[in-house]
Amino acid sequence: EYDEDERKRPSVRAADVTSRLMRSTRIQTPVSVDSVVMDSGLRGADLIRHCRGTVGDNWIIFGPHEDELKRLVADTPQDEPRFEQLEEYISDLSRKPNAFIVPAPHGHRSKHSQWVFLTDLPKQAFLKETDDGDKELDPEIVIDRYQNRCRIEKTLEQIKHDFNIPVRERTDTNVTYFCLNTSMIFYNLHNLINNSISPKFGLPLGKTRGASHGQVLSAIREVAFNLARAAQNH
Repeated sequence: EYDEDERKRPSVRAADVTSRLMRSTRIQTPVSVDSVVMDSGLRGADLIRHCRGTVGDNWIIFGPHEDELKRLVADTPQDEPRFEQLEEYISDLSRKPNAFIVPAPHGHRSKHSQWVFLTDLPKQAFLKETDDGDKELDPEIVIDRYQNRCRIEKTLEQIKHDFNIPVRERTDTNVTYFCLNTSMIFYNLHNLINNSISPKFGLPLGKTRGASHGQVLSAIREVAFNLARAAQNH
């Protein structure tokens, strides 16, 4: 959904970004996606259809607190989980996702006391066996899966903070995507160096005297300039 100002300028939808990230590369490098976990900033019929086409039913989206879900959340006791098949959600979807309402984790900074997740996973995926041998909903299952994405957030923050290649506004999308991939290569090289075993201590370098991101970038720059000078001389 776009407002009037957004309609007047090129926009990139969440589904378009996801499609670009998940599609086969030009060199046909195999990519395997087992599951998809996203926050509430990424939603919509196109995105849900793309998740279904990529990983089947194995996806979870942190649900927005919008009108279509407010009643369901309000009717759920705050200390109990609830799993429901949605009857009305996004008119463009012929098959509606499931909603899983859980109490927000204790100590989590959130203005909402309950969280809602959208998924095609069945209710059985979130059941645990009790001491009596019965099955009951376990909110920790979906919360743990969702919060695993925080590791990815931290990685992206480090890539953007330590290895980001600045690009100008309105830069071609392919150039921006190329710069992001290059930043990720620098990040992976940094981790590769720090996880290499020190011949002196027999431990990963990161646990002794690991290389900083500045040292990695300086070394890359020095090698690149040397290669450029060598090419010019020939």
